[in-house]
Amino acid sequence: MSENQELIDQESCKEELYKDLSDDQKNWYCHFKRLFSKDYQNQLEFLKSCSCFDEKEWKQNFKHVLHKVLNDECTAYNEIIKNMINMKNSGIEKLILTSLVLKNIPTVIESQIQLKTLIINDMEIHLLPTDLKNLTNLNILQITKCPIYEFPEWIGQLINLTKLNFSRCRISKISPTISKCIQLSSIDLKFNIIKEFPNERLEFPNLQRLDVEGNPIIINWENLNIPNLIVLNISQTNITSIPDIVSTNLNILSWNCVRDIKIPNFGQELIYIHLSGSILDRTPIEIFSFPNIKYINIPFTENITKEDIEKIRSKETTLVIYKIK
Repeated sequence: MSENQELIDQESCKEELYKDLSDDQKNWYCHFKRLFSKDYQNQLEFLKSCSCFDEKEWKQNFKHVLHKVLNDECTAYNEIIKNMINMKNSGIEKLILTSLVLKNIPTVIESQIQLKTLIINDMEIHLLPTDLKNLTNLNILQITKCPIYEFPEWIGQLINLTKLNFSRCRISKISPTISKCIQLSSIDLKFNIIKEFPNERLEFPNLQRLDVEGNPIIINWENLNIPNLIVLNISQTNITSIPDIVSTNLNILSWNCVRDIKIPNFGQELIYIHLSGSILDRTPIEIFSFPNIKYINIPFTENITKEDIEKIRSKETTLVIYKIK
């Protein structure tokens, strides 16, 4: 294509656009048209609707769209952009951003106070903008596989949160403001670099699930009020003991690859216990007779008798017994 012909096509493209778009917006739009070639007509109305963004947002997001086009990944990315446009135009309640070439959360999200679910996964985002504190209707906040170093201090303003997931990030400490989220039923912080919970008293009256696997963490259980906790994952941590007030309520316990575990007392409601690769101070033989037990994974000791195993067979429970090397 000659240079003159390209200029003609560029001007012809611009004439199709809304008059209130800037020259930069029109240039990106026409660039997008050329890259799309045959699929362009199908995308025309979609691209025009991008004028609902302000100029900064429009340019920023279109650059990433173009990047995805060049890498043959545009179809999936278009769905995300469409969601963002719909969110600004009509107010959707659930937004999922995953595996995008974005280093900042698009500013359009920060004003969407109707959002109830926000999921951001596998992106190079290092910092959560403070204005996310305005999303006070959020029930679910999930930020996973993002290199975020700081736990947001403003988290306590999201008083309607029921599920919080900051797994596989790079968080090193937890803000005590999290205790203001008293509706939380699930906290997932696995595979970070957290060393301890805050020293302040934390009240989680509705918390049912806590997952801190893969952190070099210790917990001062006296500062943690979790009366309704039933699912606990403390595998690959520095936690070697659980108070009976916690252990007797548990349905599910994962406590893998931890040395010198002091086995607590368990309640009759225990369903699942997984202690693979851990070294225990005693074998919890009592769990073999629990009425609801469905899965047991514990190290082999001579304390486990044939009678114990027969109890398991009658319950159709999965039993895994491993030898400590």
